[in-house]
Amino acid sequence: MYLKLDRRSREPLFAQIRDQIRDLVSQGALPPGVRLPPTRDLADSLGVSRAVVVQAYDELAALGTIESSVGRGSFVAPARAGVGPLPAARRAPDWSALLSDGMLKVNRLLSARRVSASSGGGRTVTDFASLCPHIDEESSQRFRHSLNWAYSIEGRRVLEYGDPQGYRPLRALIAREMSEVGVPTERDGVIVTSGSQQAVNLVAMTLLNPGDAVVIQNPTYPPSASRLAHTGAEILPVGVEGDGFDLEAARAIVSSRRVKLMYLMPTCHNPTGLTMSYETRRRIISLAREHNCAVAEDGFSDALAYPGHLIPPMSALDSEGRTLYMGSLSKILFPGIRLGWIAACPELVNSLVNAKRISDLDTSLVLQVAAYDFWNRGYLDQNVRRMRTVYFKRREAVLEAVEEYFPAGTTCTGTRGGLFVWVRVPGVADTESLLPAARARGVEFAPGARFDIAGGSRDCMRLSFSSVPLEEIRPGIRALAEVIRDASGMG
Repeated sequence: MYLKLDRRSREPLFAQIRDQIRDLVSQGALPPGVRLPPTRDLADSLGVSRAVVVQAYDELAALGTIESSVGRGSFVAPARAGVGPLPAARRAPDWSALLSDGMLKVNRLLSARRVSASSGGGRTVTDFASLCPHIDEESSQRFRHSLNWAYSIEGRRVLEYGDPQGYRPLRALIAREMSEVGVPTERDGVIVTSGSQQAVNLVAMTLLNPGDAVVIQNPTYPPSASRLAHTGAEILPVGVEGDGFDLEAARAIVSSRRVKLMYLMPTCHNPTGLTMSYETRRRIISLAREHNCAVAEDGFSDALAYPGHLIPPMSALDSEGRTLYMGSLSKILFPGIRLGWIAACPELVNSLVNAKRISDLDTSLVLQVAAYDFWNRGYLDQNVRRMRTVYFKRREAVLEAVEEYFPAGTTCTGTRGGLFVWVRVPGVADTESLLPAARARGVEFAPGARFDIAGGSRDCMRLSFSSVPLEEIRPGIRALAEVIRDASGMG
């Protein structure tokens, strides 16, 4: 039995083995009753692990192509009465021709932007690419108790479907917290979401039609831009000159185009870390009012702004209710619980809830109840305070190491809070080209071009310190600086 494996193919090796054996059986080259090679022998001859062959044989047995028994081996199954030859193994259709226009846009925006935290060769990775927050051990233990509390209080009801708008006590708590930061909010004005990305999704589903114009900051967070583009909307990038938003460029756009939505991160913008001033926020709301467009305010890390740099949300400056505030627990607690929210005016809530219904019906009730208990006991505020301290120390370590090791003229933004800094490196044409050498030294980072939908920021990189232990920061930055020096011929 001759099989040929293509190790460059995207098709798994076990699937190649399965399909080729099915083809041989359907063509009569392997007639009923023929014994197949033992899994270990076939694995040795093909140069694969035995587990690969075992999986292929298991699937063939499930398809009725072969029969296997312990001690006897595997044999081609007898032909069933009234049934013709087994059909040839099916090949996947040309899915590229079947993708929606929206998905093609998403693929273009996200192309080559995924950062893999693997340096190869089993080396330990200092990962300045990941935005996974620091997981506090005390908070994780407390959240486990909150999960137990959720079941003890609500019983098995927490395992049932919940209210599509969200758990009422949690919505009331979020409304109270929003009101305390200057955004008057009622419980019924809050929609709980499955993370901040679903919040962006619901806003896009509710407001955008194909061809609508959306203004966003650039560089930006690609998944959010992709979700907006998936609706068929036209994405209009505006630079982040100054303190995070080029108001004059935005004014020129909205004066010449019918812009329906502005999607903005005013605090600790991802990826630049810039925080808009109070005056910039006020002028944006005024611009939106003047041209009758909505504003989606992404406050994914508002709580991580450092003391002294806390500025009221744009929603607090909007007396008309045209701003939708999107919050999240992912970056201030645990990303795995996937909990976020939208605070919106009453006229829009019903449409957002209906969008939620057709999106995923509701958010995990047990996690909502546990999050409510954790937050209501004051544990979330305690966690945020500890995270600010942890991130402040790590940020200082990054800035000090960059100043010491990176080339003269290097600039950093994102120093007022958050989980990362944005670094512009002089003399480097494209930081993407540095990745292979950086990974060889056990360092990951996020190249700037991966965030820029206009093709710029190639001399930039985002360095996240949220999940990097303090003691690894200095050696990691030094290794990255050596890569930059070698690439620019400064060594």
